[in-house]
Amino acid sequence: MSLLVLLQVTSSFAVGYNEMREDMSVSCFGSAGTCGCPSGKSIVGLHKTCDTMNCLDQISCARPQGATGTANCVSFDVTGSIGWLQNVGAACPSDKFLTGFTKKSCNDLSCITAFECCEFISTAGTFTYGSSISWDQVYSFDPNPVWGYAPTDNLIIGFRRGGTFDDLTDIDYYYIVSAIFIASPTPVPTPLPKTPL
Repeated sequence: MSLLVLLQVTSSFAVGYNEMREDMSVSCFGSAGTCGCPSGKSIVGLHKTCDTMNCLDQISCARPQGATGTANCVSFDVTGSIGWLQNVGAACPSDKFLTGFTKKSCNDLSCITAFECCEFISTAGTFTYGSSISWDQVYSFDPNPVWGYAPTDNLIIGFRRGGTFDDLTDIDYYYIVSAIFIASPTPVPTPLPKTPL
């Protein structure tokens, strides 16, 4: 006779988001409160028409392929980092992606008080960080108007403030990551060797 042993098999692979990207007009960055992507997506680009926060008039939002939404969101306090210090960055907690900003009613870069960070979810598995890099925005985000995009198939998790102007030109690096999908464990029947009766 033979018996079955159930093994847990897990697979993981990098995912893209190209067909999921959406550029959206926004007006909420000019007032106090939270502004960002709709539920289920995170930020992959920012568009500005001048250098103050109220001039963020568009954001680009996306989600990894296979993601069905976002969950376990947190407001990550950045008042002690990018709020006041030069050459200091801030990023969402591990495996959470940047979905928006919370700011005071003023329009300086230091008026950002929190990053809104969420996990991506799927009925078939979870998403974690893949490879990460700092994406140079030192000069590319200075002109007006201009888009500052993350590279294709990467998601933004934070940024570094490099200058002293306390405006959007101080964003000199995006912190970006690729998304890795980890499939839920799947039971696989494995026959044991036959044993004599």
